[in-house]
Amino acid sequence: MAFKDRSLPGLFYDLESSHPNKVFLRQPFGDRWEEYTYKKAGDKMRRMVSYLHSLDLPKHTNIGIISKNCREWLIADLAFMISGHVSVPLYATLKEDTLAQVLDIGDVQVLFVGKLNNWDDLKNGVGSDVHMITFPQYQSVATIDRGEECIELMNNNGPMNPTMYQRIMTSLQ
Repeated sequence: MAFKDRSLPGLFYDLESSHPNKVFLRQPFGDRWEEYTYKKAGDKMRRMVSYLHSLDLPKHTNIGIISKNCREWLIADLAFMISGHVSVPLYATLKEDTLAQVLDIGDVQVLFVGKLNNWDDLKNGVGSDVHMITFPQYQSVATIDRGEECIELMNNNGPMNPTMYQRIMTSLQ
């Protein structure tokens, strides 16, 4: 199915429908690499959209991401766009007080936390009122000790279908 819009999600869906088995993302794990095809990444993204809709957030809710580069970062960012929310990307090197200030001023209600070396130095900057979701734990980075796990959320939510995407995009215009 080809989408007429030229948004990033629309372009992704066009590529997914025309090249479902082509590699979209590669993630290193030590000496080995895992690959996500357009189809697999799209499925995970649509599952995340379903989860975000289950939170019943107002349109254009600010959702933060703090992580080093990883495949989950891109999948989550696309899911925010499709859900009609605003992505608030945060540097993985922020300090606790700066993180707290950005989350407060930016009215960030949901925060995705991923590959970080300094979580112990940051975690007190995330208020208890911020809904946290963690990316999978990678070796050689800090363990994130709170929040819901992104993998579980995607496994427990069915994927949003392209028709739902079109309905969401129409409602946002």
